[in-house]
Amino acid sequence: MLNAFFLAFGVGFAEELIFRGWLWGEINLFLKPPLAIVSQAAIFSLVHIRVGISGWSLFALLVGLFLLGLL
Repeated sequence: MLNAFFLAFGVGFAEELIFRGWLWGEINLFLKPPLAIVSQAAIFSLVHIRVGISGWSLFALLVGLFLLGLL
């Protein structure tokens, strides 16, 4: 149970460092901050595409992850 706890929070922390820290900073060098945030959120959602999902389910997943990336 302890291992699962650290794995869940470790992966979440690593994603925050990569997407909200490094990636946003790099995109922000080339684009204005609002556009950099939208671009980062789009990349975040595309990286989390699941295999075997298609149609409206995939669309809903991508939109939800995009909104999560914006948040």
